[in-house]
Amino acid sequence: MRRPSSIWIVSKKYKIRFVANLAKHSLAVGMFRWESSEILIDDGLKGPGLAETLLHEILHAVHVTCNLQTGVDEEDIVSRLTPILLDVIRNGKNQKFWKWWKELDE
Repeated sequence: MRRPSSIWIVSKKYKIRFVANLAKHSLAVGMFRWESSEILIDDGLKGPGLAETLLHEILHAVHVTCNLQTGVDEEDIVSRLTPILLDVIRNGKNQKFWKWWKELDE
C-alpha cells in the first residue's frame, strides 16, 4: 500500500514526508516542523519502528494543536489529548492513512 502523504488533526492538515537518510543528517528518525506543518520520517524505517516514530511525531503535532504548556500535570495532558487522538483516529479523511498503518504490523 502507498505511504500516506498527510494526516488531519482536528481541522488542520499536516503533510507527511518520507526523507532519505533523515537520521544521518539530523540525528533523528522523525521530526515535526510546526512552521511548515509537516512531519518528516526517515525513509528507511519499517514496521513497528515506523509506527512508533510516526505516532511520536503526530503527538508533537497534537501538542501544538492543543497549545499544551510544559509543567501541566499528566492527568490534564491525558484528558486534553484523548479527544484529539480520538478525532484523529475516527476522522474519515484519515481512512487511507489508518489502512496503511494497520499493515505495518502484518
